[in-house]
Amino acid sequence: MRILLLCALSYFSLAVGVFPAASQTLSQSAELVDFDRPFGFSKPLRVTVFRAVRDDKAIFLFLPSQIAVDESDAGNDILSLSYVARSRRTYPETAQLTGQLIFENKEDIDFAISEIRDTFPDAQFALPVPKEASVGFSGPGMKRIEVSVPGAVSPLRGTINFSIPISKIAARSFLNPGSYKYEVGAVDYTFVLKGISRNLDGASIFEERVFSVGATVRGFCAIRPTSVVNINTQDFGCIHQNYSRRLILPLQRALAAQEIYSGPLDGVFGPITERAIRRYQASIGVVVDGTPSVALLENISN
Repeated sequence: MRILLLCALSYFSLAVGVFPAASQTLSQSAELVDFDRPFGFSKPLRVTVFRAVRDDKAIFLFLPSQIAVDESDAGNDILSLSYVARSRRTYPETAQLTGQLIFENKEDIDFAISEIRDTFPDAQFALPVPKEASVGFSGPGMKRIEVSVPGAVSPLRGTINFSIPISKIAARSFLNPGSYKYEVGAVDYTFVLKGISRNLDGASIFEERVFSVGATVRGFCAIRPTSVVNINTQDFGCIHQNYSRRLILPLQRALAAQEIYSGPLDGVFGPITERAIRRYQASIGVVVDGTPSVALLENISN
């Protein structure tokens, strides 16, 4: 699990790192992009391909048209949230979202290369070098915050790690147990490329174009509690809600009757009750989110 633990509790910073991909099919090239010469394929792909501005060689430049931020790569959780709050029942004072931008569909690159080579057997393939690139996050209660990508590396070449401070309202959304069911915000990769286009008279015009690809982000504190940490208390997972005693006490009794719960029968939702709910959910093969509900109580009681 990638969890950001900061030295200063009252301060969160912007950070981006770039890590090489496991297999690098394409290297970066300083070739200019011919914006008027995109290559069309026989099916939709999650990459966009332009010809380079070269007459002597058939060079094709690959751009990402889709990224992922909330899937798992090699068994690791890609998103994590660090925040500062007085307790597990209070809302955060500051928060930081840490994650990765990845391009998961390398088979699309292979398909594109194969189809291009059907027409251009001697074709060469590369990634254009962005003039600049950034990772941004947009969420409730905040304007888009961005951080520059060092070396302006494309996610097609390597994993881009980012760390961005988010608003208190966005953090509250992430810390809601039910947030894994809906989108909380969006992460984007924005980059600027140099190239040429042509006017109506056919004359070449040098220009810079801005491209952006993004993905929505769902909450994860309930389904991946170890990816969310309160730095102040070292508690993991969602903020504990104040559930009704009329719901929690019968749940505790029902779980205790099945020898899953061994805590006090006090009607207070806490870590022991949450762990018992998770064990029961895992035993019946439903989503393990540790969240109490009337439907869960009825399922246990029947």
